[in-house]
Amino acid sequence: MSDEHLATIQLCTSKSDVRLKLTILDNEEEVASAEGKGHAVLPVFIFLPNSYTEEDVIARYTSQSCKK
Repeated sequence: MSDEHLATIQLCTSKSDVRLKLTILDNEEEVASAEGKGHAVLPVFIFLPNSYTEEDVIARYTSQSCKK
């Protein structure tokens, strides 16, 4: 991947009584998850390119400010 991707992830089963867990891993570390019965949704997740370092991510998201 060369660009960021904003995604919504939804998982449904044909059997509504099945418990499930949807997990996104980064180098075997859980970074996001959702649990449900027959259905699980991660409403928003940003997939970053592999070229991003942890410092890049921290700098990007701590430099954004909210103005009221």
